[in-house]
Amino acid sequence: MKEFADKLFAMKEGELSEPVKTQFGYHIIRLDGIRATTGRTFDEVKGELTATLRNEQAATLFGTGRTSCRSASKRAPAASTTW
Repeated sequence: MKEFADKLFAMKEGELSEPVKTQFGYHIIRLDGIRATTGRTFDEVKGELTATLRNEQAATLFGTGRTSCRSASKRAPAASTTW
């Protein structure tokens, strides 16, 4: 809803907007206050993201290798021993 967002971010605290038309109808926006974000920065989560990605890649590689080994063992002839 570009129209809504454009109007909202152009407003000052305590302001009441004129009607804003969007695909969902008309809206009147009242901006009661502005709060700082509570999210974390990329630098704060970079280590977690890296670890998660490595774990996912390892799981993918391990799963692929395990499947390949099972497939190979089904095709390989049984070993015979002469004791």
